[in-house]
Formats: sequence, structure tokens, C-alpha cells
Amino acid sequence: MEATRIKKIIFSLVVFLGFFTYALPTVESATIRRPANNLGLLLYYSFDEGTSTIATDFSGRGNRGTLQNMSHPATASSGWGVGKSGSALNFDGSNDNVSFSGVVLGTTQTVSMWIKPQTGADYQSMISDSSGFNGLFYRNTSGLIDFFYSSADHHNNTVVQKGVWTHVVVVNNAGSVTFYINGVSDGTSSAAPGYTPVNIGTAEPTTNEDFTGTIDEVRIYNRALSQADVTALYSTGLIKINSASSQINVVPSGLIGYWTMDGGKMTSTLAYDSSTSGNTLSLLNGTAKTMGKVGQSLNLDASDDELFCSEANCGGTTGGKYDMGTRDWTVMAWIKPEAGGTNCNIRGTVVGKIGDDEIGWYLGIGGQYVCAEIRGASNISSTLDGSQVSLNQWSHIAVVFDRDGNMTRYLNGVQTGTQDNISANNGSSVDHPHNFCIGARDGAGGCAERRYDGSVDEVRIYERVLTAGEIKQVYNAGVGTKMNTGQNVISGSTLQDGLVGLWSFNGLDLTDKVYDRSGNGHDGYFIGGATSTAKTTGKVGQAINFDGVNDSVLIAHSSLLDLDGSEPATFSFWINKESAAATAGPIYKRTSGSAGYNVDILTTGAVSFAIGDLFSNNNRVSRETSSTMNLNQWYHVVVTYDGSITSGGINIYFDGVLQSMTNAFDNWGGGSSSNGLDFSLGARESGTSRQLDGKMDEVRVYNRVLSASEIKQLYQIGR
Repeated sequence: MEATRIKKIIFSLVVFLGFFTYALPTVESATIRRPANNLGLLLYYSFDEGTSTIATDFSGRGNRGTLQNMSHPATASSGWGVGKSGSALNFDGSNDNVSFSGVVLGTTQTVSMWIKPQTGADYQSMISDSSGFNGLFYRNTSGLIDFFYSSADHHNNTVVQKGVWTHVVVVNNAGSVTFYINGVSDGTSSAAPGYTPVNIGTAEPTTNEDFTGTIDEVRIYNRALSQADVTALYSTGLIKINSASSQINVVPSGLIGYWTMDGGKMTSTLAYDSSTSGNTLSLLNGTAKTMGKVGQSLNLDASDDELFCSEANCGGTTGGKYDMGTRDWTVMAWIKPEAGGTNCNIRGTVVGKIGDDEIGWYLGIGGQYVCAEIRGASNISSTLDGSQVSLNQWSHIAVVFDRDGNMTRYLNGVQTGTQDNISANNGSSVDHPHNFCIGARDGAGGCAERRYDGSVDEVRIYERVLTAGEIKQVYNAGVGTKMNTGQNVISGSTLQDGLVGLWSFNGLDLTDKVYDRSGNGHDGYFIGGATSTAKTTGKVGQAINFDGVNDSVLIAHSSLLDLDGSEPATFSFWINKESAAATAGPIYKRTSGSAGYNVDILTTGAVSFAIGDLFSNNNRVSRETSSTMNLNQWYHVVVTYDGSITSGGINIYFDGVLQSMTNAFDNWGGGSSSNGLDFSLGARESGTSRQLDGKMDEVRVYNRVLSASEIKQLYQIGR
């Protein structure tokens, strides 16, 4: 045993006693964007950012990781690199690590990750606590996975090869440990305590125990995953996920700028570059985020929105990174324009590095045609011809600048219009200290001239000529990505059985009416505003946003939505509450004193359900959750009522997990809860109280009690 291991023994008693002070975590929300095993998820780093010094936590808990001592821009051995699924992080074995707020784990927990180890220190820390004495290590000499605790080594059985991707899962079930390698059980140990991991890739303050190699898809759970769970996680890593974050693998050669505009790549003031260039753009004046062609996009208002980086901040060894110089060049983007201008001289610049003196390049639209320009020794603009870009629809536009040949434009993967010869600029340097801009041309006031009006997504820049086939490949990747569609019907499931109402709020479901997709015709109307302004990015596709003042959705009375007290029902919805100022009513079928039922979100964040035959006399049964929901976070809520006319017949689930209940009230008056009132979403039936300030998505009503497995399946739809 090495000196560092002996040092661990000296402190082991202190560490061991410390375990007994740790509080067991509760099962709360877990909102992730990738498939498989969300329940009890405490931390999830996909490492798909591909840039920046932050690792986004996709568990929904906001525990961002900070990249420490990693190369930026990345090198072959340190920083962002190619992962098992999308991007990953390379660790150089010399203090590279990801630090995060400690995740307190009891004796029942699971850690999962993909690793590709390389030769390095004997003990290579995969994940560890603040002492460096407890956690998972890769053993360089034996090739085994070591769960080091209680001052001793505990190994799996099978050698994990260097230079090969391997899925490692370590499950601690009340102290009984099972190792899994590539989905297969591979050894056990016993008497394992809890611990609090804070680092990935290092055992600091212990020295010389840093990880060498690549790590991807790190997950921590507060439950013991089953064999089936582990198999599902392993299988997920074997497939390519068609998502915005993994599209960096589509035609990566020569890519020097890539802005996906997705949630993990954006803050309120920054847009991160997913290429290896790492050029972060600044956002000014409240540039709006909206649904994109692939994930999220930015909507530019053609008034004062700016998305840019200066010459100094856009890297490069000679001039700005996006000075074309004498290089060949390809630029592309997905756009959804709301106006098209009149011609290529009065145009909307989608992306470019060009200014008042016209030196530079750009790609944009004019007269609804794809337009482009290059100016060095000569000023050459594209011909105003080809197919037109449709307004208010997503289109993929691209231009290739072949310096000793032509400037070629593409629309939706197909060459459009005339190829314009630009060989007069061959050898002429297209350099000038302009700002690099998305959505406008540089001018005296910044990126403020010839503004583009509409949404933009998936902007790419290459320092080479892309072939027609490669451009088609990028286009097809976007066409094949369905990030914003509701999943209303699941083949082979029972989730259609007993469905009496389904309001998904997706594009065609939220127009002049709020359409019911259950097949029962329970279409409603949005009250208090226009559906066009109530649309917002949802948990599954599009959602509806309630202003907390006078907004609601009103659906005419139907016997299928009515309950007499003895009838079972299930209510399911996604919700993101933005204010705790007052109790909010996401679902109501009663007035303040009438018979009926309702789902409330209390000011504490607890969820309650009540059903009664006369609320004015407190003739009702009701229960509420002991746990609460945070503001500004998506939760999946399911309420079941078994028709027993008792509070014990009420159960509520958060994110697929049954919650403990409190404040039971049983005072049924002997009548019926049935009424002739309308069914309301977002406020009490009158629309004048219990207004919801926040978003709702995928509302479902069933005339039966869904099983726990069905509720988990519903949750998985929006994970």
C-alpha cells in the first residue's frame, strides 16, 4: 500500500464518524434532457457543452461544476474533447478536475459514468470527497475499479482496459456494494458508508492521484439502481442521441465557430461556442430565447438586440478568429425570419464580420432570397435569385466562399440561384477589426445596422469549402431532430386507456382554440390574452404561460370531466411556477363555495387536492404534500383519487415519485361533488382568483387511477 493510502488510514476514524452526521437526501425533482433513469437523480453532467469553464447540471438541481486547471482552448489531453456520447472532458493527470458543491450521500446511492482511462498514477480519482479519502478510483497497475472507503480498497473483478470506453456503475444498497462494468454485475463488497463527493478527476488534497484519460456522462443518484436500470443506462451510451448537444459530431472538420443557442450553452448575457475555438458571444438588450429548430434558439427583434464578440475577444493568432483572411470559408444557420427586406443591399445580416467600409463577409437574406457578400480587393455581392426563404418557417441557409472559384448559396441543403465568381478576391486578405455579429452588421453603434428580424439557431462557421454533400448532411441532421414535438401517444402503452382530456399546448394545439388531443373534443379557449403571446418553450415542445393576473384556459362543462365523489380520476401536468405570492390553481372545477374539485399549489410550494359536495360548509376531503416545489423549475405533478371519499384515497407524485402526505381533512357532507361548471386551467373557474403565475404543459385527465409504473412512464415523456 502506498504512502497516500497509509495517510488515508490516519484520518479514517474522523471520516468514518463524520458519516453518521450526514442527512439522507430526499427524492425531489430530476429534470434531464437525455433518456434513462431519472428517479432520484441528484447530479448529472453530460459534458456536452464543448466549451466554457462550466459543466451544466442537467438533474434540474443547478449544481454547476467548475472546470479547474483545464486547458482552454482544449488540447488533446486537457479540456473538452470527443465523448462516448457527444462531448466529454479530458483529464491530463496533473490537477485537472471538475469541482462542485458536495452531494451528500447516505448508504443507499449510485454513481455512474463512462471512462476511457490512460496510463497515469496508480490511484486515479474518478470521483471523491473533500478529504480525498473516499470515492471511486481507477487502479493503473491492476486496471480495476476501486471503491475506497473505511481505509481499505474494494475492487471489481474484471480489468478495465486503457484507451477504451467503459461504463462503470457502483451501487451501494444499504451498505452492500455491487460493481457493474458495461452493464454486467462484476463484484461486490460490504459495509460501505455514505460520503459526500465534491470532485471529479482529483483526490485533492491528496496529491498524485489525479485521473488521466476521458470522463463522460457522470450521474449520482440517491437510490440503488437495479440491474435493469444499469442496463438501460449502459444501452443509452451505445447510441447516438439526436440532440443539439451531439450535433457537433456532424461534419466537425474545419469547424471554428458553432453556437447552438441551447439552454446549457446560454446565460442571460452570453452564448457559448461549442467548437474548439471557445469564442463566447455577448448578448445585449434582453435578446429573447425561444423554441428553435434544434432545441432552443434566439429571437432577434431588429430593434436593439445584439449578439457579438469584439475583434479582441474572438481569438485567433493573427487578427480576429473570424477574419476570413485568404482562407476558404463556409457559413450556415437555421433561420425563421419574420421579415425579408427588399433586396440584397437592404438586407438582414444573419451572420457576418463586415462594417461600414464593407471590408469583410456576411450571410443573410434580402427580398427573401439567400444573400452573401465578400469584399477584399473587390466587392462581390451575390445575385438576387434562386428560391425564396419562407417567412415564419424554419429554413437552413448556407454560403460557401471558394476563393479561387465561386460563391455558392444553399437553401435547405440544395444549391440555390447563381454561382457568383469571386476569384478576383483570391489572395486578397479579407481582414478588418470589425465586431463579429449575429443578426446585424457592425457599425458606429456596434452590431446595429441592417438588422435581421426573426429567430436564429445552430450557427456554424468553417475555415474550408464544404461540399454539397456535407451541407446536405448538416441540413438533414437538423431536419431529423425533433426537439420540440409533444409525445401524445406512446405505442404499446396503456396511457391512452381512460384518457378523457389531453392539452399539449404544442403548435397546432394552441391557435384560435386550446385543442384537446384526447379525441373527446374538450377544446377550450384562452381567457385574458391572446394565444399568440401565451406560447412559450415547454417541457415537451410548447407550453402555455399564465400571467398570474387574469389568464386562464376555460373548457366547457362535460360529464367526462365531472366527478361525483365516488369516481376515480388522475390529473397529470408539467408545471413551472414563477411566483409564491399567492395560492395558484392549475386545475379547477368549482367556484369558491360550490361542490367540485381542484388542484392547488400553495404558497409554500406544496400541492393539494380537494373534492367536496359543498365547500362553503367545508364539506370536503383533502390532502397535501409534505414536500414542496421550488420556483422557476419544471416539475411533473400527478394527482390520483380513488373515489373512496376519503383523504386516504388521494395520492400525489412529483417527477414520478410518490410523496408523503399531510394535513388530511375528512368532512364529506353526504352529497355529490358533481356540478355543471366549466373546467379551468390556470385559475379558479370564475377566472378572478387562484391565478397561476407560471407555465403549464402536457395536461392530462383520466377516468381511472394510473399505476405507479404508468406515472413513471408519463414522467419519462418529458424528461
